[in-house]
Amino acid sequence: MAISERAKEITDNIYTAYGSGTGVLFGIPSAFREGVRAIVQSAIGEGVKCPFCGEDGFDFKGLKYHLTCYCEVYQDTEDLC
Repeated sequence: MAISERAKEITDNIYTAYGSGTGVLFGIPSAFREGVRAIVQSAIGEGVKCPFCGEDGFDFKGLKYHLTCYCEVYQDTEDLC
């Protein structure tokens, strides 16, 4: 998952506001900062990847639009109902 600049900025702000001087955030060592960034990225709903064709960089509304209008792989799947 690509991490957006916004997610990186939010993560850095969280570490600044709530982290200790050693870079530990709520017991999470700074070595795991990329994992925290991935969690933040998921929470803000940006950089979502299409599970059908693999294109990424969507927010949730954009993914829905992509699926219904552009994703040929999704549109070629068989309807279940």
